[in-house]
Amino acid sequence: MVPWISALIFCLATIFSGTLCAQNGTTYPTVTKHANALTNAPVEKLSENIFRVGKVMLDKKNHTLSFPAAINMSSNLIEFVCDSGDTKLHESLLRTEISPLHLHLAALLLSKPGSESTNGLPITISITSVGQTNTQPLEEFIQKKDPKTGKQTTMPKGNWLYTGWQGYGGRIPGEISGVVIALLGDSTALINSRDSDHENDQIWEVNAAVVPAVGTKVEVTIRFEKPAA
Repeated sequence: MVPWISALIFCLATIFSGTLCAQNGTTYPTVTKHANALTNAPVEKLSENIFRVGKVMLDKKNHTLSFPAAINMSSNLIEFVCDSGDTKLHESLLRTEISPLHLHLAALLLSKPGSESTNGLPITISITSVGQTNTQPLEEFIQKKDPKTGKQTTMPKGNWLYTGWQGYGGRIPGEISGVVIALLGDSTALINSRDSDHENDQIWEVNAAVVPAVGTKVEVTIRFEKPAA
């Protein structure tokens, strides 16, 4: 195995041990169901530029991460885009079985050796229904209601930020909360919206005219707008 990959795995394993301890605390509920899988975070090199971390696929050439998910809501207000836990599913567009820890490890592998991380980098997110070739920007699945006029439009593009692992006593909060992508500001989420109205919990709705039926399997692709420096 490439030495720098081994080093990252060791670091993430150390973080993981703290994460399990954090799940016994009271600040965040224990909601993720993948604790056993997290004891091993295998990094498989499938080709020169393609890696697999758990259920997350990494394409170093195209600077993308992709993972499986499913439609969780086809209407109503939402506060989250993708959740791997239990407590936020009632207000999340997508659900996934991936480990946030694996996703963050894959993001770190996009960093050049010696750099700090991919935290703070702008990203784009697209959705592809399994078995289909048509890929759509995530924003097309979400409607935004104008706070002043009440008019609904498709969510403006270009407002996603990979906030990554925000330290919580040396642990990864996303592995405790289960939140992968948040619309409303969430310090535990790996990805957050930076829309000017992202804190308003009354204006974000599922675009029922576009979103397929609940349970439809999809692939989520995250593209970093520029290579991690």
